[in-house]
Amino acid sequence: MRRPKKSRVIGSANGWSDPQWRAVNSPHRMHLVSMLEALKKSTVAELAELTGRSQQSIYPHLKILVKAGLVRELREPVNGAKSGHKNASKSVANAPTSRAACLYEFNPTLFRKAFNSKNGLGLMRATHITSILLHDLGLRCKRWGEANERAGMHHGIKIQNLMSTEITWFTSSHWKRFNKLSAQLMKLIRQARDNRKGQRMCIGLVQFPDVTVAELKQGLKRVAAAVSASKSPSKLKRT
Repeated sequence: MRRPKKSRVIGSANGWSDPQWRAVNSPHRMHLVSMLEALKKSTVAELAELTGRSQQSIYPHLKILVKAGLVRELREPVNGAKSGHKNASKSVANAPTSRAACLYEFNPTLFRKAFNSKNGLGLMRATHITSILLHDLGLRCKRWGEANERAGMHHGIKIQNLMSTEITWFTSSHWKRFNKLSAQLMKLIRQARDNRKGQRMCIGLVQFPDVTVAELKQGLKRVAAAVSASKSPSKLKRT
């Protein structure tokens, strides 16, 4: 088996580089990353089946993710028993012959270094990506509503949950309990994704501290001051 292709794009100590942020600046590519995170390794045929997109439309997105180092491209004989990927044989059977030996793999090491949790650098761009995903989620929700008009509600969906965004107050104990419940929910979601039975669902789970407009302005001033301080020379050169 050949070694994975190494990316020339390397994230900085303070988070991802500009090309890496641009690589995930798309809901389609984030969906591919999410699928690869769950599957570990996958063919283009399987990703096309799971996302509802054509294989031809997926290749350019994967190329961008591989170049950024967020996804690795593997070339190996695809065999379900040898590769450890239970759906590999089925996927490759439907894939183009020239692509049959190509698998794509999630790169967890680099993905965990998106931003610096100590100083927060990169957080603004990470939340920007989240807002893009929320916008895409809204479009999907609208599409579902239009397609099911006059068809009735199914799967026990409560209208109160469908039309609500909660703003609340959390103590540290609330945070710990909420994070624990979120982890359990994500485990359930990924188990269901592995089974791939029943109705395909789109689930959004986002949590972040609420910020007022006044707090945002203060925060932007702090950012501007920090950037200005980092660009100014610390010591003047003696002539």
